[in-house]
Amino acid sequence: MPHLFAALLVTGIASQAGWREQIRLPAHAHWQVTPSGQVEIWTGKQEAWRLTLSSACPSPKAGQTLILLTRKGHLQTGQAIFPGADKRCTLISIEPSLVDNRTMPETAVQRLEAGPSGNTP
Repeated sequence: MPHLFAALLVTGIASQAGWREQIRLPAHAHWQVTPSGQVEIWTGKQEAWRLTLSSACPSPKAGQTLILLTRKGHLQTGQAIFPGADKRCTLISIEPSLVDNRTMPETAVQRLEAGPSGNTP
């Protein structure tokens, strides 16, 4: 019985291991809105991340370039995510998104580096 308990603990840790506090946003990334209304960022052909945004954030418009604030090239939870948006509009969570055999979306993501104070340059 102790072996089963240990296996369950390892499985639980592994399932949470994919959640991140930050991710590097490459120069060429793509995005789409999920059926649940979350933003999904594709950082590669086989790598996608589901972003949960605070309720103060505007809904991104599908088909338009998505401009995201980065800090040293990274998206970080707890930080502002859209330039010029309400300061309460922050990134709440970053979790891996299952890609399977889906095709990467074509709509681009553009990085905008935040200044030292967290504001846009």
